[in-house]
Parts: sequence; C-alpha cells; structure tokens
Amino acid sequence: MKENTYSRNDEIEVRICDLFWSIMRHWRAIIVTMLLFGLLLGVYGVVKEYRDYTDPEARAKAEEAYLTKLEKYERSKETYETKAANLREWVAKLDYYKQNSLLLLMDPYNIYQTSVTYFIDTNYEIIPGVMYQNPNYTEALVNSYSAAVNRIPFDDLIDMPGGADLTTAHTVTKYAKKNIYSIDADLANGLMTITVIADTEERGDKVLAEVRRVMEENEQLLNTVIGEHTLSVVSEGSSRTLDLDLANLQIAFSSDYESNSTEIDDAEAQLKKLVEPEKTVPSKTTIIKQGIKLGIIGLIGGLILAAGYFFVDFYLRDRVCSPKVLQERYGVPVLGVFTSGKKRHVKGMDRACAAHLGMIDKASEEEEAAYIAAALRLRLHDAKKVLLLGTADGQKMAAICELLARKLSGIECKLGGNPNKDAAAVEALGEECSVVCVEGWQTSANAEIADELGAVKASGNPLIGFILTR
Repeated sequence: MKENTYSRNDEIEVRICDLFWSIMRHWRAIIVTMLLFGLLLGVYGVVKEYRDYTDPEARAKAEEAYLTKLEKYERSKETYETKAANLREWVAKLDYYKQNSLLLLMDPYNIYQTSVTYFIDTNYEIIPGVMYQNPNYTEALVNSYSAAVNRIPFDDLIDMPGGADLTTAHTVTKYAKKNIYSIDADLANGLMTITVIADTEERGDKVLAEVRRVMEENEQLLNTVIGEHTLSVVSEGSSRTLDLDLANLQIAFSSDYESNSTEIDDAEAQLKKLVEPEKTVPSKTTIIKQGIKLGIIGLIGGLILAAGYFFVDFYLRDRVCSPKVLQERYGVPVLGVFTSGKKRHVKGMDRACAAHLGMIDKASEEEEAAYIAAALRLRLHDAKKVLLLGTADGQKMAAICELLARKLSGIECKLGGNPNKDAAAVEALGEECSVVCVEGWQTSANAEIADELGAVKASGNPLIGFILTR
C-alpha cells in the first residue's frame, strides 16, 4: 500500500488579499453595522445640538466662547503675518548684501593688502625758558587727514568697468567698523598708516591711488587752514595675506542669514497651523451639520468595529479560506471546487469575493464533477476504490459522490462521512482504498481537518487530495 507523504504546516502565512476578501464576504453585516452606528450617532448629534439650540443660556455661552477663540485666532494670525513679513523684508536685505557686499564676496584667506605710511612734519619745537609755547598742530592735522580719507566714496571706487555694482557695507553689527580700509594714527608723532584690502590687485591699487590723491590734495588746503607742515611717505608695500576678522564677519553673516530663514519657516509653519475657529453657536444649520458629522463618524466607527470583529473571527476560528492556503498547509493538492444549490446563483459582491479567494464556480455541477473526476483519475493510477471523507455538509458530499461515480467508470466511489464523528467512516478507512477529503469552504475548521488527516494517516491509505464545497 502506498505510504502517505503529506504533512501539516501550521506556519502558513495568510496573504493580505485573502484576509481582505474573507472579511469582505460579510459585506452585508458590515454595511448593517455601519448604518446602525451612523444612525445612532447621527440622531444623538441632532438631539444634543437641538437641546442646546433651544437653551438660551447655552447659546450665550457658546457665542462668548466662539468670540474669545476668534479674537485669539485673529491676534495670533496678525502676529505671525507681521513677523513673517518683517523677516522676509530683512532676508531680502541680507540677500542684497550677500550678492553685492565686497566684504562678503572676498576670500578671507587670500586677501590683497596694500598700505602706505605718512609722516606729517610741523617743525614744532619747544622754546626753552618761554612760558607760552607755540601751538602744536600735529594732532589736528592727523585728524583732518583722517577725516578726509573717511569722506572718500569707497562704494564708487570699488566698482570696476563692466563689473557689478558693489558696496562696502554689511549687516553684521559685531563687525560694524570693519571696512576695506583702516587708519592707524599716531597723534603724538604725526604718523598715519592707511591700509586697504581687496580681492584683486587691480581693485586694491585703484582704492589706494584715490587715498594718495586725497592726501596730497588736502596738503595745500590744510597748510593754509591749520598750519604749515610737510606731508611725506615713510613706507609703502603690498602682499597677499589672510584676514581673520573678515572670516569671522562672513561666518557671523551666514549664521544670521540661516537663523532668519529658519525663523521665517517657523513663522509660516505656525501660520499654517492656525485654524479659524468654527462658529459653534447652535442654529438650525449646526443641528444638521452635527447630525451629519456624527453620522459619518458613526459610519467609520461601525466599519472599523465590524471589520475588526471579522478580522479576529478569521484568526480565532481558523477555517479554510482558500484552496491555495489549504494546499500549502497540508501539502496535498486541491482537486477542485464543487458548488451546489443556491450558492450557484450567487452574483455581484458574493461572487467577486469567492472568485478572489479561488472559489470560481463553473457553469454547471456536471462540469465541476467532470473536472474533479479528471484530476482524480490522473492521480489514482491503478487504484480501483475511492473513499470520500471530510467535514463538509453530508448532502453535498453525497451529491459529489454520486456525480463522481458516474464520471469514474470502473472505479468504486464510496461515501464515508466524517471520521471525527462517524464510526462508519472510521471503519471504512480500515479497507484498502484511496482517500479524498471533502471540506467546506469557510466552514471546515483546520483543527478538525488535522484530526481527520490523522485518522487517514493511521489507516495507511493514501490521501489523493481535497475537494472544496460551497
């Protein structure tokens, strides 16, 4: 006798689509639950809102609460809108300096620096023994020359032919005194060192040339206005160097720019989060709205509750959900699907659910029986006797047995029954035969099928396959 090779696998993964369509089989119960919950909550919402509508005190409180919320909303909205507008204006200004400020465009680690040192000689001497000395104009002259240099329009000087319209200004208050030039004055000794920084030698030399011209131009004027003196160049030079103050200025500017951009995003995000309060003062309109609102919530709640119930039921009852899962679980082929009675005329949603779960019925019982008989004959080989066992409905099993007996000429088809309940079915297993298990779709529990297969295995008879009924 052929040895059984099937085995039970309790770790079969049920596909999401099988679970979904198994739940959708109960679409009528789901719709009824949804409508029931929707109706109950909708009626509750209408009754509650109508009660508030007819209560003057409740309406007054609702009106006051609404006005308070509206005032808070408008105040918050105005605050965030003003903040966002101010920040956008400031960032636009930062964008201008970012694109046009020479101090922000220069590479602080590759600066062209040129300087010149002037000596202002007033020939001042202290006369010994005289109480009143001649006035020393050295300090006044140094300050006057410094003022003349400070009046130079450097923003016009740094623009090169065909180049951008640049500026020497920036927005970093910590380095407000930082410029492309600096004056180091020794008032007591009449020394002035003027240093110019630039990104290119051409620009730096152009600026320093203007400084020289202004110094020389003011020499004659200051000789007349303040006092006689001579202006001479002590030293001058140029080099490529780095400027740490300039590097720190650019870092501070970038940090300020990012900070303001982030604040704009935060202000706009807060503005989007603001929700204008809904007027909740009871009225005929709010009665309808509240009924619809709670009705929709009830529909959704009913859907979740019903779907959740059938989801739990699906796993707890652990019944046959599809031919594919049955075959994967026990390693035995499903020979076919048999549909009888009213189930054959099912249309619409019920038919769609069954089809998605692999329960596609053919045009007639004869066609289904012919297919099952062909599949059975393919696997019987030399066997002459077939025993039908299972947990399916007895009448359906009898109908299948009768149809197969007509289709399988020369092969005896015997109806055994349920080996978990019927002693006759267990005794029938004692005879030498090939076994076919007939199970009910969505009605046969896997625990019962496991017990049934245990009896088949104990008999030593080969299990040919399953037939599913609906």
